[in-house]
Amino acid sequence: LGSLVGQSIFGLALARVIESRKLVAACALLQALLLTAAPLMTGGAGLISFPFYFGVLFGGMLSQFPALVGQHFGPNSLGTVMGAVFASYGIGGVVGPALGGFAFEHFGSYAAAFLIAAACAALSGAATLLAGRPERHHP
Repeated sequence: LGSLVGQSIFGLALARVIESRKLVAACALLQALLLTAAPLMTGGAGLISFPFYFGVLFGGMLSQFPALVGQHFGPNSLGTVMGAVFASYGIGGVVGPALGGFAFEHFGSYAAAFLIAAACAALSGAATLLAGRPERHHP
């Protein structure tokens, strides 16, 4: 549900006002803050609100990836680059939970896993901003 809301808000409304690169970076940086706070979220409210807000931000990024990739790599490379983007999500989906389980076994909680994920999200947001504006590609 959160992802659908994020895709709608970021894809239909905000993308017309703010450039894709800044939207993706903002979503990643906000996810880093949310992931940092995740170990503190307890009870039913935390179990409902965290995935919803995380999903909103993920959906916001997801809606901007094709535009951002097209701007940086051109329309002729869009399929190849998006394939690599989603393959990396698949790898993360396999490796991430295993590393989270390892962190839980080693530290006795998921806090370390959330903090590592927060650092990764913050780095991706910063890297997106540092990437700068794309050069114009002509088909």
